[in-house]
Amino acid sequence: MTQAHSHAIVLGGSMAGLCAARVLADHFSRVTIIERDLLDDSVAPRKGVPQGQHLHSLLIGGARVLERLFPGFRSELIARGATPDDVGQARYCIGGVHLVNAPSDLEILRMSRPLVESYVRERVRELRNVKLLDGCDVLGVTVVDSAVRGVRMVRRQLKVEQWMPATMVVDATGRGSKLPHWLRDFGFEMPREDRVRVDVGYTSCTYRRPVATQTRPGILIGPSAPNTRAGVGAVMEGDRFIVSLIGYLGDYAPTDVSGLSEFARTMPASDLHEVMRDAVPLTKPVPARFPFSQLRYYERLRKFPFGLLAIGDAICSFNPMYAQGMSVAALEADLLDRCLREYSGDDLRCAYFDGCSAIIDAPWRLTVGADLRFPEVSGSRPLSARLRNLYLKRLARAAGEDPEVALAFLRVTNLVNPPSSLFALRIATRVAAHAFARRSSAPQLSAATNAADPA
Repeated sequence: MTQAHSHAIVLGGSMAGLCAARVLADHFSRVTIIERDLLDDSVAPRKGVPQGQHLHSLLIGGARVLERLFPGFRSELIARGATPDDVGQARYCIGGVHLVNAPSDLEILRMSRPLVESYVRERVRELRNVKLLDGCDVLGVTVVDSAVRGVRMVRRQLKVEQWMPATMVVDATGRGSKLPHWLRDFGFEMPREDRVRVDVGYTSCTYRRPVATQTRPGILIGPSAPNTRAGVGAVMEGDRFIVSLIGYLGDYAPTDVSGLSEFARTMPASDLHEVMRDAVPLTKPVPARFPFSQLRYYERLRKFPFGLLAIGDAICSFNPMYAQGMSVAALEADLLDRCLREYSGDDLRCAYFDGCSAIIDAPWRLTVGADLRFPEVSGSRPLSARLRNLYLKRLARAAGEDPEVALAFLRVTNLVNPPSSLFALRIATRVAAHAFARRSSAPQLSAATNAADPA
Protein backbone atom coordinates (compact mmCIF):
# COMPACT_ATOMS: atom_id res chain seq x y z
CA MET A 1 0.00 0.00 0.00
CA THR A 2 2.98 2.29 -0.45
CA GLN A 3 1.72 5.79 -1.29
CA ALA A 4 4.07 8.20 -3.03
CA HIS A 5 2.15 11.37 -2.04
CA SER A 6 0.57 10.71 1.31
CA HIS A 7 0.73 11.71 4.94
CA ALA A 8 0.40 9.56 8.04
CA ILE A 9 0.00 10.95 11.57
CA VAL A 10 0.89 9.10 14.77
CA LEU A 11 -0.77 10.32 17.96
CA GLY A 12 1.75 9.83 20.77
CA GLY A 13 5.53 9.66 20.74
CA SER A 14 6.15 6.90 23.26
CA MET A 15 7.52 3.46 22.33
CA ALA A 16 4.36 2.31 20.50
CA GLY A 17 4.11 5.56 18.53
CA LEU A 18 7.81 5.60 17.66
CA CYS A 19 7.67 2.02 16.36
CA ALA A 20 4.56 2.82 14.33
CA ALA A 21 6.25 5.91 12.84
CA ARG A 22 9.32 3.87 11.88
CA VAL A 23 7.13 1.44 9.93
CA LEU A 24 4.92 4.12 8.36
CA ALA A 25 8.03 5.91 7.06
CA ASP A 26 8.51 3.03 4.61
CA HIS A 27 5.00 3.44 3.19
CA PHE A 28 4.12 7.15 3.28
CA SER A 29 5.88 10.15 1.83
CA ARG A 30 5.47 12.03 5.13
CA VAL A 31 4.94 10.93 8.73
CA THR A 32 4.20 13.28 11.64
CA ILE A 33 4.31 12.29 15.30
CA ILE A 34 2.20 14.49 17.57
CA GLU A 35 3.39 14.29 21.18
CA ARG A 36 2.01 16.01 24.27
CA ASP A 37 5.30 16.25 26.20
CA LEU A 38 8.11 18.66 25.45
CA LEU A 39 11.03 16.45 24.46
CA ASP A 40 14.77 16.91 24.70
CA ASP A 41 17.77 14.64 24.23
CA SER A 42 18.15 13.69 27.88
CA VAL A 43 17.90 10.08 29.06
CA ALA A 44 15.43 10.68 31.89
CA PRO A 45 11.82 9.89 32.82
CA ARG A 46 9.29 12.32 31.37
CA LYS A 47 5.90 13.53 32.52
CA GLY A 48 3.90 11.63 29.89
CA VAL A 49 5.53 8.33 30.86
CA PRO A 50 5.46 8.32 34.67
CA GLN A 51 6.14 4.58 34.57
CA GLY A 52 9.59 5.50 33.22
CA GLN A 53 10.72 5.78 36.86
CA HIS A 54 9.95 2.10 37.37
CA LEU A 55 11.57 -1.09 36.16
CA HIS A 56 10.90 -2.09 32.55
CA SER A 57 11.93 -5.17 30.63
CA LEU A 58 12.13 -5.39 26.88
CA LEU A 59 11.22 -9.01 26.24
CA ILE A 60 13.22 -11.01 23.74
CA GLY A 61 10.45 -11.17 21.14
CA GLY A 62 10.16 -7.38 21.18
CA ALA A 63 13.94 -6.86 21.07
CA ARG A 64 14.21 -9.03 17.96
CA VAL A 65 11.63 -6.87 16.18
CA LEU A 66 13.43 -3.68 17.21
CA GLU A 67 16.69 -5.07 15.83
CA ARG A 68 14.96 -5.51 12.45
CA LEU A 69 13.42 -2.04 12.55
CA PHE A 70 16.60 -0.38 13.80
CA PRO A 71 19.66 -2.36 12.66
CA GLY A 72 22.41 -2.15 15.25
CA PHE A 73 19.85 -1.77 18.07
CA ARG A 74 21.54 -4.34 20.34
CA SER A 75 25.15 -3.34 19.87
CA GLU A 76 24.48 0.39 20.15
CA LEU A 77 22.48 0.04 23.35
CA ILE A 78 25.17 -2.14 24.88
CA ALA A 79 27.65 0.62 23.98
CA ARG A 80 25.38 3.03 25.91
CA GLY A 81 25.38 0.87 29.01
CA ALA A 82 22.75 -1.86 28.53
CA THR A 83 23.75 -5.23 30.04
CA PRO A 84 23.20 -8.42 28.00
CA ASP A 85 22.01 -11.29 30.17
CA ASP A 86 21.24 -14.96 29.58
CA VAL A 87 17.62 -15.34 30.66
CA GLY A 88 18.31 -18.93 31.61
CA GLN A 89 20.74 -17.75 34.29
CA ALA A 90 18.47 -15.13 35.87
CA ARG A 91 16.66 -15.75 39.16
CA TYR A 92 12.96 -16.49 38.79
CA CYS A 93 10.51 -17.54 41.47
CA ILE A 94 7.13 -18.48 39.98
CA GLY A 95 4.30 -19.63 42.20
CA GLY A 96 6.73 -20.01 45.09
CA VAL A 97 9.09 -22.22 43.06
CA HIS A 98 12.56 -21.16 41.90
CA LEU A 99 13.12 -22.08 38.26
CA VAL A 100 16.24 -24.16 37.76
CA ASN A 101 19.04 -22.29 35.96
CA ALA A 102 20.31 -23.54 32.62
CA PRO A 103 22.37 -21.91 29.85
CA SER A 104 20.24 -20.82 26.89
CA ASP A 105 20.30 -18.92 23.61
CA LEU A 106 17.86 -16.38 25.08
CA GLU A 107 19.57 -13.03 25.59
CA ILE A 108 17.78 -10.13 27.22
CA LEU A 109 19.06 -6.56 27.52
CA ARG A 110 18.90 -5.01 30.99
CA MET A 111 18.43 -1.24 30.76
CA SER A 112 16.12 1.58 31.81
CA ARG A 113 12.97 2.59 29.97
CA PRO A 114 14.32 6.13 29.33
CA LEU A 115 17.46 4.69 27.69
CA VAL A 116 15.64 2.48 25.20
CA GLU A 117 12.97 5.09 24.44
CA SER A 118 15.46 7.93 23.93
CA TYR A 119 17.53 5.70 21.62
CA VAL A 120 14.52 4.70 19.51
CA ARG A 121 13.35 8.33 19.35
CA GLU A 122 16.80 9.38 18.17
CA ARG A 123 16.73 6.78 15.39
CA VAL A 124 13.23 7.80 14.31
CA ARG A 125 14.21 11.47 14.20
CA GLU A 126 16.99 10.55 11.77
CA LEU A 127 14.41 9.43 9.19
CA ARG A 128 14.20 12.13 6.52
CA ASN A 129 10.42 11.90 6.07
CA VAL A 130 9.46 11.84 9.77
CA LYS A 131 8.72 14.97 11.80
CA LEU A 132 8.08 14.99 15.55
CA LEU A 133 5.91 17.81 16.92
CA ASP A 134 6.09 18.01 20.71
CA GLY A 135 4.17 20.19 23.14
CA CYS A 136 0.88 19.49 21.32
CA ASP A 137 -2.62 18.62 22.49
CA VAL A 138 -4.74 16.48 20.18
CA LEU A 139 -8.37 17.66 20.08
CA GLY A 140 -9.71 14.93 17.83
CA VAL A 141 -9.65 13.33 14.41
CA THR A 142 -11.64 14.36 11.35
CA VAL A 143 -13.70 11.69 9.59
CA VAL A 144 -15.56 12.39 6.34
CA ASP A 145 -17.46 9.76 4.34
CA SER A 146 -16.25 7.03 6.73
CA ALA A 147 -12.60 7.86 6.09
CA VAL A 148 -10.08 9.68 8.27
CA ARG A 149 -9.07 13.05 6.82
CA GLY A 150 -6.86 14.58 9.47
CA VAL A 151 -6.28 15.65 13.05
CA ARG A 152 -7.29 18.70 15.05
CA MET A 153 -4.60 19.86 17.43
CA VAL A 154 -3.21 22.76 19.44
CA ARG A 155 0.45 23.59 19.71
CA ARG A 156 0.55 24.95 23.23
CA GLN A 157 3.30 27.43 22.45
CA LEU A 158 1.18 29.02 19.70
CA LYS A 159 -2.17 28.60 21.51
CA VAL A 160 -3.94 28.28 18.17
CA GLU A 161 -6.00 25.34 16.96
CA GLN A 162 -4.67 23.74 13.78
CA TRP A 163 -5.94 21.12 11.39
CA MET A 164 -3.46 18.73 9.83
CA PRO A 165 -4.64 16.60 6.87
CA ALA A 166 -3.72 12.91 6.75
CA THR A 167 -4.60 9.74 4.87
CA MET A 168 -3.82 7.56 7.89
CA VAL A 169 -3.91 8.19 11.64
CA VAL A 170 -2.52 5.73 14.19
CA ASP A 171 -3.59 6.23 17.80
CA ALA A 172 -0.71 5.52 20.21
CA THR A 173 -2.01 7.63 23.11
CA GLY A 174 -2.05 4.76 25.60
CA ARG A 175 -4.65 3.31 27.93
CA GLY A 176 -6.41 6.69 28.20
CA SER A 177 -7.07 6.75 24.45
CA LYS A 178 -10.15 8.71 23.38
CA LEU A 179 -10.59 6.69 20.20
CA PRO A 180 -13.69 4.80 21.47
CA HIS A 181 -15.42 8.12 22.15
CA TRP A 182 -14.34 9.56 18.81
CA LEU A 183 -15.89 6.55 17.10
CA ARG A 184 -19.16 7.11 18.96
CA ASP A 185 -19.17 10.81 18.06
CA PHE A 186 -18.88 9.92 14.35
CA GLY A 187 -21.73 7.42 14.57
CA PHE A 188 -19.66 4.25 14.79
CA GLU A 189 -19.98 1.56 17.41
CA MET A 190 -17.66 1.70 20.42
CA PRO A 191 -15.53 -1.42 20.97
CA ARG A 192 -16.40 -3.85 23.74
CA GLU A 193 -13.92 -3.52 26.57
CA ASP A 194 -12.74 -6.03 29.17
CA ARG A 195 -11.29 -4.87 32.46
CA VAL A 196 -9.70 -7.05 35.11
CA ARG A 197 -9.34 -5.07 38.32
CA VAL A 198 -6.16 -5.99 40.17
CA ASP A 199 -5.59 -2.80 42.22
CA VAL A 200 -1.84 -3.17 41.83
CA GLY A 201 0.52 -0.70 43.41
CA TYR A 202 4.24 -0.68 42.78
CA THR A 203 7.03 1.20 44.47
CA SER A 204 10.45 1.53 42.86
CA CYS A 205 13.86 2.54 44.11
CA THR A 206 17.23 2.72 42.36
CA TYR A 207 20.38 1.56 44.14
CA ARG A 208 24.08 1.55 43.47
CA ARG A 209 24.63 -1.82 41.81
CA PRO A 210 25.28 -4.43 44.52
CA VAL A 211 28.12 -6.93 44.08
CA ALA A 212 25.64 -9.81 44.27
CA THR A 213 24.07 -8.76 40.98
CA GLN A 214 27.25 -9.54 39.04
CA THR A 215 25.95 -13.12 38.82
CA ARG A 216 22.25 -12.27 39.07
CA PRO A 217 21.56 -9.19 36.85
CA GLY A 218 17.84 -9.98 36.86
CA ILE A 219 15.49 -11.21 39.60
CA LEU A 220 11.75 -11.82 39.39
CA ILE A 221 9.56 -13.01 42.23
CA GLY A 222 5.99 -13.60 41.13
CA PRO A 223 3.00 -13.53 43.48
CA SER A 224 1.92 -16.81 45.01
CA ALA A 225 -1.66 -16.67 46.29
CA PRO A 226 -2.63 -15.97 48.99
CA ASN A 227 0.60 -13.89 49.24
CA THR A 228 -0.25 -10.70 47.33
CA ARG A 229 3.35 -9.46 47.11
CA ALA A 230 5.80 -9.66 44.25
CA GLY A 231 8.82 -7.86 42.90
CA VAL A 232 11.38 -7.48 40.15
CA GLY A 233 14.92 -6.17 40.10
CA ALA A 234 17.41 -5.62 37.31
CA VAL A 235 20.67 -3.89 36.57
CA MET A 236 20.65 -0.89 34.28
CA GLU A 237 23.09 1.57 32.78
CA GLY A 238 25.19 3.74 35.05
CA ASP A 239 26.16 0.87 37.36
CA ARG A 240 22.70 0.95 38.95
CA PHE A 241 20.16 -1.62 40.13
CA ILE A 242 16.44 -0.83 40.11
CA VAL A 243 13.85 -2.63 42.21
CA SER A 244 10.07 -2.46 41.74
CA LEU A 245 8.05 -4.06 44.54
CA ILE A 246 4.46 -4.88 43.71
CA GLY A 247 1.37 -5.42 45.83
CA TYR A 248 -1.98 -6.71 44.62
CA LEU A 249 -5.44 -5.76 45.86
CA GLY A 250 -4.35 -2.63 47.71
CA ASP A 251 -1.45 -4.29 49.53
CA TYR A 252 0.96 -1.56 48.44
CA ALA A 253 4.65 -1.35 49.27
CA PRO A 254 5.71 1.59 51.49
CA THR A 255 7.61 4.58 50.16
CA ASP A 256 10.55 4.62 52.57
CA VAL A 257 13.76 2.63 52.02
CA SER A 258 13.62 0.59 55.23
CA GLY A 259 9.93 -0.18 54.77
CA LEU A 260 10.61 -1.24 51.20
CA SER A 261 13.26 -3.69 52.36
CA GLU A 262 10.90 -5.11 54.98
CA PHE A 263 8.19 -5.52 52.33
CA ALA A 264 10.67 -7.49 50.19
CA ARG A 265 11.37 -9.79 53.14
CA THR A 266 7.71 -10.88 53.22
CA MET A 267 7.47 -11.87 49.55
CA PRO A 268 7.29 -15.52 48.39
CA ALA A 269 11.11 -15.63 48.13
CA SER A 270 13.94 -13.71 49.79
CA ASP A 271 16.15 -13.05 46.73
CA LEU A 272 15.37 -9.34 46.38
CA HIS A 273 15.49 -8.72 50.11
CA GLU A 274 18.98 -10.21 50.27
CA VAL A 275 20.16 -7.85 47.51
CA MET A 276 18.40 -4.77 48.92
CA ARG A 277 19.37 -5.30 52.55
CA ASP A 278 22.83 -3.73 52.28
CA ALA A 279 22.40 -1.85 49.00
CA VAL A 280 22.98 1.92 48.83
CA PRO A 281 19.88 3.79 47.56
CA LEU A 282 20.43 6.48 44.93
CA THR A 283 16.84 7.72 44.77
CA LYS A 284 13.82 8.00 47.00
CA PRO A 285 11.19 5.26 46.51
CA VAL A 286 8.55 6.29 43.95
CA PRO A 287 4.99 4.85 44.01
CA ALA A 288 2.53 4.22 41.19
CA ARG A 289 -0.91 2.65 40.89
CA PHE A 290 -2.39 0.37 38.25
CA PRO A 291 -6.10 -0.28 38.92
CA PHE A 292 -6.97 -2.67 36.08
CA SER A 293 -5.81 -4.45 32.96
CA GLN A 294 -7.77 -3.38 29.89
CA LEU A 295 -8.48 -4.85 26.46
CA ARG A 296 -10.49 -3.23 23.65
CA TYR A 297 -11.88 -5.53 20.95
CA TYR A 298 -11.52 -3.39 17.82
CA GLU A 299 -11.36 -6.48 15.63
CA ARG A 300 -15.03 -7.21 16.41
CA LEU A 301 -16.37 -3.94 15.00
CA ARG A 302 -18.17 -4.37 11.68
CA LYS A 303 -17.70 -0.77 10.55
CA PHE A 304 -14.71 1.45 11.14
CA PRO A 305 -13.29 4.61 9.54
CA PHE A 306 -10.84 3.93 6.72
CA GLY A 307 -7.26 4.85 7.57
CA LEU A 308 -7.73 4.93 11.36
CA LEU A 309 -5.83 2.41 13.54
CA ALA A 310 -4.57 2.00 17.11
CA ILE A 311 -1.48 0.43 18.62
CA GLY A 312 0.02 -0.51 21.99
CA ASP A 313 -1.79 0.36 25.21
CA ALA A 314 -4.51 2.10 23.18
CA ILE A 315 -5.66 -1.45 22.37
CA CYS A 316 -4.49 -3.44 25.38
CA SER A 317 -2.92 -2.35 28.66
CA PHE A 318 -1.37 -5.24 30.62
CA ASN A 319 -0.63 -5.55 34.31
CA PRO A 320 2.93 -4.08 34.39
CA MET A 321 4.08 -6.98 36.57
CA TYR A 322 4.51 -9.01 33.37
CA ALA A 323 6.47 -6.41 31.33
CA GLN A 324 4.49 -7.04 28.13
CA GLY A 325 3.80 -3.48 26.94
CA MET A 326 6.85 -2.39 24.93
CA SER A 327 7.34 -5.81 23.35
CA VAL A 328 3.72 -6.26 22.31
CA ALA A 329 3.79 -2.75 20.76
CA ALA A 330 6.90 -3.70 18.75
CA LEU A 331 5.22 -6.87 17.51
CA GLU A 332 2.14 -4.85 16.49
CA ALA A 333 4.34 -2.41 14.57
CA ASP A 334 5.92 -5.34 12.75
CA LEU A 335 2.42 -6.60 11.91
CA LEU A 336 1.45 -3.12 10.65
CA ASP A 337 4.39 -3.22 8.25
CA ARG A 338 3.25 -6.55 6.81
CA CYS A 339 -0.36 -5.39 6.51
CA LEU A 340 0.64 -2.19 4.71
CA ARG A 341 2.54 -4.28 2.18
CA GLU A 342 -0.28 -6.72 1.54
CA TYR A 343 -3.62 -4.95 2.07
CA SER A 344 -5.48 -1.70 1.50
CA GLY A 345 -8.79 -0.14 2.49
CA ASP A 346 -10.97 -2.04 4.89
CA ASP A 347 -8.98 -5.23 4.29
CA LEU A 348 -6.00 -3.48 5.87
CA ARG A 349 -7.98 -2.55 8.96
CA CYS A 350 -9.43 -6.07 9.34
CA ALA A 351 -6.08 -7.81 8.82
CA TYR A 352 -4.34 -5.47 11.24
CA PHE A 353 -6.81 -5.64 14.12
CA ASP A 354 -7.26 -9.41 13.64
CA GLY A 355 -3.48 -9.75 13.78
CA CYS A 356 -3.25 -7.58 16.88
CA SER A 357 -5.86 -9.79 18.52
CA ALA A 358 -3.70 -12.84 17.80
CA ILE A 359 -0.60 -11.13 19.23
CA ILE A 360 -2.42 -10.01 22.37
CA ASP A 361 -4.43 -13.18 23.00
CA ALA A 362 -1.60 -15.30 24.39
CA PRO A 363 -0.04 -12.82 26.85
CA TRP A 364 -3.51 -11.60 27.87
CA ARG A 365 -4.75 -15.09 28.73
CA LEU A 366 -1.56 -15.98 30.58
CA THR A 367 -1.33 -12.79 32.62
CA VAL A 368 -5.03 -12.42 33.35
CA GLY A 369 -5.18 -16.13 34.20
CA ALA A 370 -2.37 -15.60 36.70
CA ASP A 371 -4.14 -12.59 38.24
CA LEU A 372 -7.40 -14.52 38.56
CA ARG A 373 -5.70 -16.94 40.92
CA PHE A 374 -6.59 -14.39 43.56
CA PRO A 375 -10.27 -14.96 44.45
CA GLU A 376 -10.72 -11.22 45.07
CA VAL A 377 -9.89 -10.38 41.44
CA SER A 378 -13.16 -10.26 39.51
CA GLY A 379 -13.35 -11.96 36.13
CA SER A 380 -14.63 -14.98 34.26
CA ARG A 381 -13.12 -18.30 35.34
CA PRO A 382 -14.32 -20.91 32.83
CA LEU A 383 -13.37 -24.53 33.33
CA SER A 384 -10.79 -24.31 30.53
CA ALA A 385 -9.01 -21.45 32.32
CA ARG A 386 -9.04 -23.30 35.64
CA LEU A 387 -7.58 -26.41 34.00
CA ARG A 388 -4.95 -24.31 32.25
CA ASN A 389 -3.94 -22.69 35.53
CA LEU A 390 -3.72 -26.09 37.21
CA TYR A 391 -1.44 -27.34 34.44
CA LEU A 392 0.72 -24.21 34.60
CA LYS A 393 1.07 -24.62 38.36
CA ARG A 394 2.40 -28.13 37.82
CA LEU A 395 4.60 -26.87 34.99
CA ALA A 396 6.16 -24.29 37.34
CA ARG A 397 6.94 -27.03 39.84
CA ALA A 398 8.56 -29.12 37.13
CA ALA A 399 10.53 -26.08 35.96
CA GLY A 400 12.08 -25.96 39.41
CA GLU A 401 14.00 -29.13 38.57
CA ASP A 402 13.82 -29.70 34.81
CA PRO A 403 15.91 -27.27 32.67
CA GLU A 404 14.01 -28.12 29.48
CA VAL A 405 10.67 -27.22 31.05
CA ALA A 406 12.15 -24.04 32.57
CA LEU A 407 13.48 -22.85 29.21
CA ALA A 408 10.19 -23.69 27.48
CA PHE A 409 8.42 -21.48 30.03
CA LEU A 410 10.91 -18.63 29.53
CA ARG A 411 10.54 -18.79 25.74
CA VAL A 412 6.79 -18.28 26.10
CA THR A 413 6.96 -15.50 28.69
CA ASN A 414 9.51 -13.67 26.50
CA LEU A 415 7.16 -13.83 23.46
CA VAL A 416 9.53 -16.09 21.52
CA ASN A 417 7.30 -19.19 21.39
CA PRO A 418 3.48 -19.38 21.56
CA PRO A 419 1.81 -20.66 24.76
CA SER A 420 0.72 -23.77 22.84
CA SER A 421 4.35 -24.92 22.98
CA LEU A 422 3.94 -25.48 26.73
CA PHE A 423 1.30 -28.09 25.94
CA ALA A 424 3.42 -29.90 23.35
CA LEU A 425 3.70 -33.63 23.97
CA ARG A 426 7.38 -33.54 24.99
CA ILE A 427 6.85 -30.79 27.59
CA ALA A 428 3.52 -32.15 28.84
CA THR A 429 5.11 -35.58 29.29
CA ARG A 430 7.92 -34.10 31.38
CA VAL A 431 5.43 -32.14 33.49
CA ALA A 432 3.33 -35.26 34.06
CA ALA A 433 6.41 -37.33 34.93
CA HIS A 434 7.49 -34.76 37.48
CA ALA A 435 4.02 -34.62 39.03
CA PHE A 436 3.91 -38.43 39.22
CA ALA A 437 7.35 -38.61 40.84
CA ARG A 438 6.33 -35.93 43.31
CA ARG A 439 3.17 -37.79 44.30
CA SER A 440 5.04 -41.09 44.55
CA SER A 441 7.63 -39.62 46.89
CA ALA A 442 5.13 -37.78 49.07
CA PRO A 443 4.22 -40.72 51.38
CA GLN A 444 7.88 -41.61 51.90
CA LEU A 445 8.74 -38.00 52.67
CA SER A 446 5.84 -37.79 55.10
CA ALA A 447 6.87 -41.02 56.83
CA ALA A 448 10.46 -39.88 57.11
CA THR A 449 9.33 -36.58 58.60
CA ASN A 450 7.13 -38.33 61.16
CA ALA A 451 9.96 -40.69 62.14
CA ALA A 452 12.33 -37.79 62.67
CA ASP A 453 9.79 -35.88 64.76
CA PRO A 454 8.82 -37.86 67.89
CA ALA A 455 6.13 -35.33 68.71
